[in-house]
Amino acid sequence: MTQREIGDYLGISEAAVKKRLFNARRKLKEYVITMARSISDEAMPADGISARVIAELVSRPQPLLIEDHPMRVIV
Repeated sequence: MTQREIGDYLGISEAAVKKRLFNARRKLKEYVITMARSISDEAMPADGISARVIAELVSRPQPLLIEDHPMRVIV
Protein backbone atom coordinates (compact mmCIF):
# COMPACT_ATOMS: atom_id res chain seq x y z
CA MET A 1 0.00 0.00 0.00
CA THR A 2 1.11 3.55 -0.56
CA GLN A 3 1.47 5.91 2.37
CA ARG A 4 -1.62 7.76 1.16
CA GLU A 5 -3.62 4.51 1.06
CA ILE A 6 -2.46 3.63 4.56
CA GLY A 7 -3.50 7.07 5.79
CA ASP A 8 -6.92 6.74 4.20
CA TYR A 9 -7.37 3.29 5.74
CA LEU A 10 -6.34 4.48 9.22
CA GLY A 11 -8.08 7.82 8.93
CA ILE A 12 -4.87 9.82 9.41
CA SER A 13 -2.84 12.14 7.22
CA GLU A 14 -0.04 10.97 4.95
CA ALA A 15 2.36 13.02 7.10
CA ALA A 16 1.24 11.08 10.18
CA VAL A 17 1.85 7.80 8.33
CA LYS A 18 5.37 8.94 7.40
CA LYS A 19 6.07 9.93 11.02
CA ARG A 20 4.79 6.59 12.33
CA LEU A 21 6.89 4.67 9.80
CA PHE A 22 9.95 6.73 10.74
CA ASN A 23 9.38 6.02 14.44
CA ALA A 24 8.73 2.33 13.79
CA ARG A 25 11.98 1.98 11.84
CA ARG A 26 13.88 3.75 14.64
CA LYS A 27 12.32 1.48 17.28
CA LEU A 28 13.07 -1.59 15.19
CA LYS A 29 16.70 -0.55 14.82
CA GLU A 30 16.96 0.01 18.59
CA TYR A 31 15.38 -3.41 19.19
CA VAL A 32 17.79 -5.14 16.80
CA ILE A 33 20.78 -3.42 18.43
CA THR A 34 19.55 -4.35 21.92
CA MET A 35 19.03 -7.93 20.78
CA ALA A 36 22.53 -8.06 19.27
CA ARG A 37 24.06 -6.67 22.48
CA SER A 38 22.33 -9.35 24.52
CA ILE A 39 23.76 -12.04 22.26
CA SER A 40 27.31 -10.77 22.04
CA ASP A 41 29.72 -8.68 24.08
CA GLU A 42 31.71 -7.94 20.92
CA ALA A 43 31.66 -4.64 19.05
CA MET A 44 28.37 -3.69 17.46
CA PRO A 45 28.02 -4.07 13.70
CA ALA A 46 28.34 -1.04 11.47
CA ASP A 47 25.20 0.97 10.70
CA GLY A 48 25.20 -0.48 7.17
CA ILE A 49 24.87 -3.99 8.55
CA SER A 50 22.05 -2.91 10.86
CA ALA A 51 20.27 -1.29 7.92
CA ARG A 52 20.56 -4.51 5.89
CA VAL A 53 19.14 -6.56 8.77
CA ILE A 54 16.23 -4.16 9.17
CA ALA A 55 15.56 -4.17 5.42
CA GLU A 56 15.51 -7.98 5.44
CA LEU A 57 13.12 -8.13 8.38
CA VAL A 58 10.77 -5.58 6.88
CA SER A 59 10.78 -7.24 3.45
CA ARG A 60 9.44 -10.56 4.72
CA PRO A 61 5.79 -11.22 3.93
CA GLN A 62 3.23 -10.37 6.59
CA PRO A 63 5.62 -10.03 9.55
CA LEU A 64 2.77 -9.33 11.96
CA LEU A 65 1.50 -12.88 11.49
CA ILE A 66 4.80 -14.41 12.69
CA GLU A 67 4.59 -14.71 16.48
CA ASP A 68 8.20 -13.81 17.43
CA HIS A 69 8.88 -11.45 14.53
CA PRO A 70 10.47 -8.18 15.77
CA MET A 71 7.88 -6.10 13.91
CA ARG A 72 5.09 -7.87 15.81
CA VAL A 73 6.93 -7.43 19.12
CA ILE A 74 7.23 -3.68 18.52
CA VAL A 75 3.59 -3.32 17.50
